[in-house]
Order: sequence, then C-alpha cells, then structure tokens
Amino acid sequence: MSSSSSSSSRFGPSSTADQVAAHLSPHIRGKTILVTGVSPGSLGYEVVEVLGRHHPRRLILAGRDEAKMALTRDAVLRDTGDVCIRTLALDLARLESVRGAADEVVGMEGGIDVVINNAGIMAPAAQGETGEESRWTVDGFEKQFGVDHLGPFLFTNLIMSKLIGRDGKKRGGRVVVVSSDGHALQPVRFEDPNWTEPGSYNKWRAYGQAKPANALFARGLGDRLKHRGLSAFSLHPGIIQTNLGSHIAGEDWGDLMAIKKEVFENAAKIGRESTNSNTNLEAEGPGFSYKSLQQGAATHIVAAFDPSIVNQSGEYLQDCQVDPKARELFANDAEAASRLWALSEELVEQKFEY
Repeated sequence: MSSSSSSSSRFGPSSTADQVAAHLSPHIRGKTILVTGVSPGSLGYEVVEVLGRHHPRRLILAGRDEAKMALTRDAVLRDTGDVCIRTLALDLARLESVRGAADEVVGMEGGIDVVINNAGIMAPAAQGETGEESRWTVDGFEKQFGVDHLGPFLFTNLIMSKLIGRDGKKRGGRVVVVSSDGHALQPVRFEDPNWTEPGSYNKWRAYGQAKPANALFARGLGDRLKHRGLSAFSLHPGIIQTNLGSHIAGEDWGDLMAIKKEVFENAAKIGRESTNSNTNLEAEGPGFSYKSLQQGAATHIVAAFDPSIVNQSGEYLQDCQVDPKARELFANDAEAASRLWALSEELVEQKFEY
C-alpha cells in the first residue's frame, strides 16, 4: 500500500467490492447513482450488482446495448428485489447519442449523487482488410480517444446541473472516471489526437493516450468545480480479465509489452518514474498479477463513496487508495489538464464554464 494513501486503511489491493460497500453502506443508501458500461462480465456490472444491495434511491444503468443492460437490470432485481432501476441508451462513439442521453438525464426528476464513467474500449480489433473501420467514431475521432474520453467528457458536463444544481447550492455530487495504468504508455497528442500523421497510429499507444486523458479530465473537474461542492476522481482498477479485452490475441499482448519496455526505459533515462505497482515488467505478460472482478470494483466504490477522500478531489486511486505518485509519467500535470479541457471543448464544439 502506498505511503501516500489516505483513504481508509482497512482497504487495500485484495479488498472486495462487497467488503468496501458494507463499510460504506451508509454513504450508498438513498443515493442516485449513474454507471456507464454495465454489460454482464464487466466491472460496471459488478459495481451495480454490489450497490443494489445497499439501498440506493435509484440506479441509472447507461450503455450502448439495451439487451445487455436489461440482463444486468434483471440480475440486480433478482438479487435485491426492490431497488429502483432505470436504463439509459448511451453510445459514447456517437456525440448525437451522448447529447440525447444527457437530455434524458437532465429531464429526470431529482438530482444525481454519483456518476461513474466506467464504459470504455481497449485496443479495438481490426475490421475489414485494412482495419480502418475500427479506428474512427461516427464523428471522425480516433475511436479510443472518442469513446474513452470525449464521450464521457461531453456527457458528464451536459448533466452537470444534476450533480451541482442550478441554484448555486453545494449538492456534493461526485464523478468517477475509470482510467488505467495504461496512462503511462502515451501522453496526450495535443497536436494530433486522432493520429492522422501517416504511420503514427498504434492501437496500444492510442489506448495509452485515452488513459491519461481520463485522469486529467478528473483533475480538471476537481479544479473547476470544487467550489460548487463537486469532487472527482480517476482510478486504475487493476489488471482484470473482463469482456473489455476478450478480443485481444497473444501477439497483441507482446506488442503491448514491447511498448511498455520502451516507455519505462525512456522514462528512466530522463529521471522520471512511476511507482505504479503494475509497472514491474518482469511480473507482466503471462505473469500478470490479476485481480478478480470483485477486487477491481472495490476501487470504484472507494472513489465513489469514501467520505475521507473528498478533500483530495482530482486525485487518482489504485488498490483502494489515493495514490498520486502512480500517475507521475503523463497524467499528473495541471497545465496538461487545462490544455486537455480546452482541446476537448474544441473537438465537441461546446464550452463548459463554471
């Protein structure tokens, strides 16, 4: 456990979502919680199933596949019996869908206490002869940057009135943005985030770009809205076998490891390091230190409900603890967070000033 940790000392790498939720149950009860990416077999599914047992006021399940959302809803209802659940169609690869879903949320009765931006994609499989179809969103963005960052950026900002209110009163809402230790693979390419430069695109580096963007987005929210009572956090859930990577073949993992080795050798040369517990190259590849879904979802629940971390808004968590040193390579720069905010506003063609 990191010496910089500051959430409850009872939580750590092996803590489960059930254990954390049991401890934080009074802070879950009565809350309205929106979670994206809730398909069976995902971390989002695990999160909502656990939260449903602790008497939230309402769970809003958001996702692209309505049939999969229905499976998750039905599973939670079987487990809890009476929790109020609403599903929301949200395709993060289509800004039109993001805006429509946000309009629907804004029209709902009451506020929202917690938004967990869990949905994302990783190293999408190539389609067709050239694989070009898999690289772009409908709006022309590199797909991982679009789905993992721009979609959540736009959606969260469009529903901000549900988290902070329109009356100027501090509502105390919280936003969680799921990142990854992949943030160390690649800084945000501010001049070419869509990898249009010939020969520049690599799906793992593109995934890497999206992950510091997640952490920098949370930092930007924390900086801008702390005065309105909002807190925001990013997190690395751990290395977990979920449906996120079900399409990835063995040679793809080899490509990832080669990039990681290059990144950390270069970082060492310039005297920068990451204290992330998952950057030990000897321990990776076939020897990945995997967590279970329950252990991965535990950090989501700490980030979303632990009252002891509220004053550290904008920070990054892993292993159920606030750990700012774990994002030192590319995701810990206030200037970069501000620059990313401006770039994101430009790309989605809408400004958000608080």
